Amino acid sequence: MLQNHYGEQEFPVRRRRRYADEVSARMSDSERRRRILLNVATRLGALVLIFVGFVLVVDLRSPVSGPVGLMLGIVAFAGAAALPVLYLKTYGMGLWGLAKREQEDYIRRSGRKPVTDEQQRLLSLGAAGDAADGTWNSSLAWGPTWQFMDEESRSRHRAEAGWSPYRLLDLVDPDLLRDSLDAAFRITRPAGVRPALDRVLASDSISARFLSAVSDEHQGPTVVNDLAERSGWPPDRIRSLTEAVDGRPPRLLWAGDVERAVRMIRTCYMTGLLDEPQAWDFLAECQAVANEFYSDFEEYLEHVRLADIARTGNGVASGAVMEILTRCGWPAATVHPHFRPSQRKVGHDAAESSG
Repeated sequence: MLQNHYGEQEFPVRRRRRYADEVSARMSDSERRRRILLNVATRLGALVLIFVGFVLVVDLRSPVSGPVGLMLGIVAFAGAAALPVLYLKTYGMGLWGLAKREQEDYIRRSGRKPVTDEQQRLLSLGAAGDAADGTWNSSLAWGPTWQFMDEESRSRHRAEAGWSPYRLLDLVDPDLLRDSLDAAFRITRPAGVRPALDRVLASDSISARFLSAVSDEHQGPTVVNDLAERSGWPPDRIRSLTEAVDGRPPRLLWAGDVERAVRMIRTCYMTGLLDEPQAWDFLAECQAVANEFYSDFEEYLEHVRLADIARTGNGVASGAVMEILTRCGWPAATVHPHFRPSQRKVGHDAAESSG
């Protein structure tokens, strides 16, 4: 299944003039010079063919007359019309569909298969970040990567620095992803994924740090008021996140922890640290955590935003996320995660460990 062009929100990728403009912007100086020369040659060639056709068809002094001259004149006129068409196909309207063709080629090379509805529900836990960044939300990998390209292309990429079979589809380097996993989660090998997930959903969670900060006798009121000012939430509502509500454990900022864990798991899959079944199993665990705290998708997205504000100072409003997903036609707009009661007790464990 085609998704959005990597880095954009429109779903799925379509023919757009802006892709021709983007190709032009990415051209090297030598490519740009060749394009100018070809443009000039196309115009001159068309004019010459028009002149030749006119002479053959209209001018009786032409050395070739009669039916043969007429036929050759028609051929010349057809050639004059074909040259601009060929030029536009190479550098103009033909590039409007390049992003779509490149994603289709990537799907073929990588062997990516469409996700099921149940798998899409799991991926939708990361929809807020994907919608904001323009990354993919309907495949286990959140973007195109060299990890899944054919061996011939990978070998050439290693041999020729900077080479890529694509002009618009930017392939992510797995080595850079591994470095980010090491820096953010201390993951360097497959065996490190499980401990990292446990930390993200417990001692190293945003929720644990939030609870510790809010519970501090001196800094707590300042933390609450600052978050209230940046998020627009009333201070009392923020303080209530540390309390059990409707038979559920304290919500803290678990939506942000779930989304962070989902991105970590998908990144581990993109680097080869997890195979596909392992990644889906871990995502199902993230869903179980979300089940424990939230009753519907929009509530979950609202709390994702709050966690983003607490962690980075920025956050896309839940209404804005749903508007993007709906307006752009993302599957996550209609295929929501199932929120139902869960027996998992991660929330209690983290609260106790940070208390």
